[in-house]
Amino acid sequence: MQIKKSNRILIIIIIAIVILFGIALGSLFASFRNTDIKQAINDLEFALPTNIYDRNGELIAQLSIEQREIIPLKDIPEIVIQAFISYEDAKFFKHHGFSFKRTIGALFGDLKRSILHRGGALQGGSTITQQLAKRLFTTQERSVFRKLKELWYAVQLEKHYSKQEILELYLNEIYFGHGAYGIKAASKLYFNKEVKDIGLAEAAILATLPQAPKYNSPVLYPENSKRRQKMVFDRLIENGYVTKEEAEKSFNQFWESYSQRTFPTDFTAQSLVVNKAPYYVDAVIKKLKGDGFTDEQLYKKGYNVYTACDLKMYQAADKYLKETLSGLNSSFKAQNKPLQNYIIKDAYDIADLFVHMTNASPSFSLNKNTTKFKRIIFEDSLPILSLLSATGKDSFIGYQSEEWVNAYKVYLERNVLQGSFVTIDPQTGYVLVMIGGTGFTRQNQLNRAIQGRFQPGSGIKPFIYAGAFEERVCTPATVILDAPIIYKFSEDDIWEPKNYSGEYSGYVRVREALRKSINIPMVKVMEALTIPKARKYISKFYSINESAVPPYLSTALGTISVTPLQAAKAYAVLGHGGVDVFPLVVTKIEDRDGKVVRNYEKEAYDKYKNTSPDALKVVSPQAAYLVNSILQGVAKPGGTAVSLASYNFPFEFAGKTGTTSNWKDAWFNGYTSNMATVIWIGFDRTSSLGRGFTGGVIAAPIWGKFMNFVHKVLKVVIPPFPKPGNLVWANIDAFTGYLAGPNTQRTLMEVFIAGTQPKMVSDGKHIFSLVMPENPIATFTPAETEENTINPFSNVQQTTNPDDPFSIFDTIFQEGTDDSGETGGSTDSTDNSNSNGD
Repeated sequence: MQIKKSNRILIIIIIAIVILFGIALGSLFASFRNTDIKQAINDLEFALPTNIYDRNGELIAQLSIEQREIIPLKDIPEIVIQAFISYEDAKFFKHHGFSFKRTIGALFGDLKRSILHRGGALQGGSTITQQLAKRLFTTQERSVFRKLKELWYAVQLEKHYSKQEILELYLNEIYFGHGAYGIKAASKLYFNKEVKDIGLAEAAILATLPQAPKYNSPVLYPENSKRRQKMVFDRLIENGYVTKEEAEKSFNQFWESYSQRTFPTDFTAQSLVVNKAPYYVDAVIKKLKGDGFTDEQLYKKGYNVYTACDLKMYQAADKYLKETLSGLNSSFKAQNKPLQNYIIKDAYDIADLFVHMTNASPSFSLNKNTTKFKRIIFEDSLPILSLLSATGKDSFIGYQSEEWVNAYKVYLERNVLQGSFVTIDPQTGYVLVMIGGTGFTRQNQLNRAIQGRFQPGSGIKPFIYAGAFEERVCTPATVILDAPIIYKFSEDDIWEPKNYSGEYSGYVRVREALRKSINIPMVKVMEALTIPKARKYISKFYSINESAVPPYLSTALGTISVTPLQAAKAYAVLGHGGVDVFPLVVTKIEDRDGKVVRNYEKEAYDKYKNTSPDALKVVSPQAAYLVNSILQGVAKPGGTAVSLASYNFPFEFAGKTGTTSNWKDAWFNGYTSNMATVIWIGFDRTSSLGRGFTGGVIAAPIWGKFMNFVHKVLKVVIPPFPKPGNLVWANIDAFTGYLAGPNTQRTLMEVFIAGTQPKMVSDGKHIFSLVMPENPIATFTPAETEENTINPFSNVQQTTNPDDPFSIFDTIFQEGTDDSGETGGSTDSTDNSNSNGD
C-alpha cells in the first residue's frame, strides 16, 4: 500500500516537472536562438602545445597542459572510426544529434535519482555529437539543464556540420586519460605509434577510453581494459567489420606483447613532451613571460616559437660540459675524502687537545664566531673550524660542533660542481647555445647562464685594455713595470695587489701582460685610464649599469658579478669589431595559423638601424682589433690556455682565461669573428675548486672540443677577424717598446692605432711608457716598509716629457745597470716565457 502511494506521488511530481520542464525548455531554447553555432565553432581553439624550434627549424621542445596534436579524419584508419562508432554510437550516421530513446531514459533515471535518491549513478546516454557538444559548450556539471543545453548544441552541430566534420572534431577533442587529448596524442602515449599505424586491438582499446579514461586504462587496469576491449570486438563482429578469428588473434598478439611493457608510476602524456634543450627553453619561457605572454598563451594557444638556438651545437656543448664536470666532481670527491674523514672522525680529539693546551673556555666560539666559522666551513678551512669550535664531546659547544660536522656531510652530498656554457654569434646576436648547469631537473632548475652571478676574474681585463687603447693611454708595445706595489688611498685604506703566480716579471709590454694575464700591469693600466672611464667601458661591454661596477682599482682583477650570458655578450662585442651586440634568444613567434605574433629579429634589426653609430660603438674597430690580436696568443707557449695549441685550428680565434681568488670560479672566454663562447665552472656556494683548477686548465679544453666539433663535424666556416683601416704595423724593440734601431737586440712586429706608434728609435735605455694621470694614486713598494730588504728596481727613475704623450714617464736606466737583452737580432711576435697569469 505504501509503495502504491509513493508511485502516485512520483507520477504527480513527474507531471508537474514535465510542465515546468517544457516552460524552462522553451525559455532555454529561446535564449539560444541568437547563438551563431558556426561562429562559435570557428572561434573555438583547441588547447594545443606551443612548439619551440631551433634556428634550423628542428623541434626543440613543446609547452603544454593538454597534450594534443590535430589530425585530419582522412589520416585516421577506417578500423579506428569503425571501433568508435560501434562502441560509442552505433546509429551515429542515422540520428540528428541525439537518440530520443536513450536521452529520455537517461533523463528519467537522473530525475529518479535526484528526487528519490534512488537509481544508482546519473545516467549517460550521450551520442558522439552530444559528447562533443558537452566538451565544447558546457561544463562538467551533472544536471538536467546541462543535459538540455547539451542536446540543443548537439542538434545545432548536426544542422551546420557534416558527420565527417563532427567525427573529426570529436576524435581531436576528446580526453583519453593520462593527460592525452585527441587520438593522435593517445596513440603515441599508449602504443608509441602514429595513428596511421594503429591496428585492430589498439583501435578497440582507444574506443573504450573516452567513457572511463582512468578505469579503462590498459596501463592502470589491464583486466578491465581487456573486458571492455572484448565488448568492442563483439560489436565490430556484430556489425560485420571483423571476424571472430581476427579479433581473437589480434587480442592475443596485442596482450602478449603489451604485458611485457613497463610503465613509470607517473605515466602521463607529459612524458611525450619534447625538450632537447631544457636550459635554453627555460630562458625562452622567462623571456616571453617577461614580455607579457601568459601561461594560458604559452601552454594552450599552439604558438610556434622560433629561436636562435642551434640544437646540434647545444647538444655537443652539453655533452662536453657534462663529461668534464663528471670527471671533476669525481676528482673533487676523491680530493676531499681525506679531509672529510678527518673532520668526521678526528675533529673531537684534536679539539680536546687544543682546549687542554690553551685552557680555552667551552663557549668561546659559540656566539661571537659561529657565523664566521659556518662561513669558513664552506671555504675549505674545515680543520680550523673543528679546531676552534669543538671544545670537547661533553660540552655544549662539542654538540654544536657535531651539528656542523653533520651539516658538512650534507654539504658534501649536495655541493656538486656546476657549469654554464653560452655561445653568441657576434654578427647577428643569436644566442646559439645557453646551458645553465649539469642537468635540468626538479632539484636543479637554477639557470646559471642567466641567473647565476659570478666574478669574472681576469676575464674582465680585455675590456679595460680596450678602453685604454681607445683613450690612447697605452699601446700593445707600451712597457710597464711588473713589480710589487702597494696603493695607499688613505691612512686606513691600503691595498697590495699580487700576481696569480706570486712572481714578477720586471718590465713587460702590454701585449705580454694581457696575453699572460699579469695582474700588476692591469692595475696600473686601470689607474692610468682612471677608474670612472674604466667603469664606463666595463659597463658598456657587459651591458650593466655603471653603479654595478665597484669604483675601486681592485675591479681590474674582476671583482664584479656578471652572468655567463653577459660575459658572452661582452666578448661578442670584441668579435663584432667593438660594435654593441644585442643577444637574441627568440627570433619570431607565430600563432597556430602561421600569423606572426611578434618578430623579435626585426625589432633588433630596427633597433640597430635607428641607433646612431656612435651610440652603438663600445670601442673603435681599431681598439677591438688590438685586443683580438693580443688574445690570439693565449694558446701559444706562455699563454694561459696553451692546451688549445694541440688542435691546430686553421682559423683565427682569441681567448681569455679567468680564475677568481682561491680558485672559486674558472672561466674560459673563447671567440672568433662569428662565435663568442663563455664557459664557467664552479660551485653554487662559492667553494674552492682546489689549487691549480684554473680556467685554462679545466674550462679551455671544453672550448677546444666544442670548436673542433663545430669546425670538423658541422663544417661551420669561421672567417678571420676583420682588419679595419687606420692601423699601422711597425718593427719595435722587444725590450723598450720603441722603434727598432741599431742597438735593438730583439725585433718584433707590432700593430698600432695610427698616430699612437712610437716616434723614437730605441736606444736601449728608454722605454715606451704608460701614460699616467695628472694626479696618480700614492704608491710605495714593500721594500719601503721593511728593513734590510733589497729593492731590485731601486736603480730606476722616471722623468716626464710632456711634448710626447707616448713617451711620458720614460724610464732611464742609470749607468751601471745591466740592460743587456737577448742575444741576436731575431724578429718574433710573442714572448715564450712562462705565464704569470691565470
